[in-house]
Amino acid sequence: MSRRQDSNYQTEELRKALEHLDRRAVGTEVLQETRRKLDQLPKLNLRDKGNRENRAHVWVSLVEAMYAAGRVTKAEYTHLLAIFLIMVHQDRWFDGDYDADLKPISDQIVQIERAHGLTEDEYWPPGEGPPEHEALNRNFEAILDREQGHVFREFGKTWLANLWEQERERFDELFEEGRVSFFESGDQEDQLTRLIQVYEREAQSCVEVSAFYAACASLGAAMEARLLLHCLKNPGQAQAAFKKCSNSKRVTSRFKRPMDWNLDSLLKVCAEAGWLSPIESDLGLHFPEGWGHHLRDLRNLLHPSRHLRTRPRGVIGREEYDDAHAAYMLLKSQLGLETPRESIEQGINALDV
Repeated sequence: MSRRQDSNYQTEELRKALEHLDRRAVGTEVLQETRRKLDQLPKLNLRDKGNRENRAHVWVSLVEAMYAAGRVTKAEYTHLLAIFLIMVHQDRWFDGDYDADLKPISDQIVQIERAHGLTEDEYWPPGEGPPEHEALNRNFEAILDREQGHVFREFGKTWLANLWEQERERFDELFEEGRVSFFESGDQEDQLTRLIQVYEREAQSCVEVSAFYAACASLGAAMEARLLLHCLKNPGQAQAAFKKCSNSKRVTSRFKRPMDWNLDSLLKVCAEAGWLSPIESDLGLHFPEGWGHHLRDLRNLLHPSRHLRTRPRGVIGREEYDDAHAAYMLLKSQLGLETPRESIEQGINALDV
């Protein structure tokens, strides 16, 4: 019975896997077709509402196809959809589509402003107007928010409307993450800083469910990102240290750019540059470079052949993760990236136990 259940489970998982791959394949075909449709559309005419909204429908279909084909992340997908549908909503507002609800409120707002001596070019900062003025502004914004949700639903994006109406903070997070991905992707240092945050969150999430292999791998990735970031911030020192390591055969990489160095090289270069100085505890000195190599070894156990060679019977557990976390905290403390003193002490205490 157990073997039959296992077989049924595997069959079901295979079915789901094939369905997922089929969606990717179909998405790629639809993406190509939608691009052709977009190329065949009439030129954009901002004065023609039908022209604008027809183009918006095609653009939304293109974004859907991009997501189905795996070309964009969920955050990028959310941002692109929202951008096009926010523009539809704003165009309708400016065209007067919402005047039946908004104009009476707008007229009352103007009356209050004139009664208090404000001219057309004057206004109260948010939250500083009379109570009745603030209440009317809230009603005005609530109607616009409601209509935006209607636009999302009209274009078949009920999930986006629900985010907008019920989980605005999550909507804003996805929108901003997608915006940064598209428009601020050129700054490697900013990208690395964001990656570090992601890796650290992933490590914490993994350890909470006892996924210690994944937790160690995430910490190893965060360590590599921090070392690389420090080299990019200090290119002259990094190159000088790399040259010394190369001359002494400590580093055998033929690549001269930090972006091309592996984790072993990054650790050795950063140590040579003097960025990983020993840290003293009650028991003696701890060397961040050495502990960094230990974390690297734990991360590399994700390679089955490496695991069989170095730990043929052992598995990573809580103790190994504690080693990895303590090593990471030591290295993090030495790179001067705003690490609290208590984090340094936690790392040292873990190593001393």
